Amino acid sequence: MNFVMTAVNFKKRIIAIICLFASVGILPVQATVISLEGTSPEVEVNNWIDIQVWVRDLNTDIISGFDIDITFDDSVLTFDESSFGTLLGDNINSFQSTVLTGNTINVAEVSLLFDSELQLLQASSDFMLASLRFWGTAVGLGGASITMTDVVGENFTSLQVDIGQFFSITVIPDPSRQVPEPSSWTLGLIALLLMILHTKKTKTNQSGDRL
Repeated sequence: MNFVMTAVNFKKRIIAIICLFASVGILPVQATVISLEGTSPEVEVNNWIDIQVWVRDLNTDIISGFDIDITFDDSVLTFDESSFGTLLGDNINSFQSTVLTGNTINVAEVSLLFDSELQLLQASSDFMLASLRFWGTAVGLGGASITMTDVVGENFTSLQVDIGQFFSITVIPDPSRQVPEPSSWTLGLIALLLMILHTKKTKTNQSGDRL
């Protein structure tokens, strides 16, 4: 009996210590992350690539709105269009905005749904907020990064989030439009000269036969 009571008291003490540490923020909590993720790390010139804005490890109940700035390397990429996820509602029951200023894109959305409706939609801790489409315009190394973020949750209270790392993109040549190597040009010119010489020789022989 004493052993059982000792075990129960020990368990109570452990629970009390855990609650105390959690209340003062000593126990680590997985941070919510807003990150950029792409369909591929490479894109060919004159082709498009989608870069998506994701929320990962959502440790609150919901996200009811966001306002995010994304800066991209406009020496190799050109912004085309944007689309939004569906977990804050569609374009009928949410305000959605995309504004391009120089090489910075501002994407923002505020849901008009009730918090209870958002809780049902956002059952997963990972989901996409928006998707941005870019075109590769020049060969080189570029990418995009989040430079400002403001995220709100239940009752539009501000949420603390971490920002993901720079998303790197390599723009590579289009194989169908590559300029031939110098050696290829040389071989082509030699072949052309041989054809011209052969044609002239054939005409000369034909003229001699007629004489």
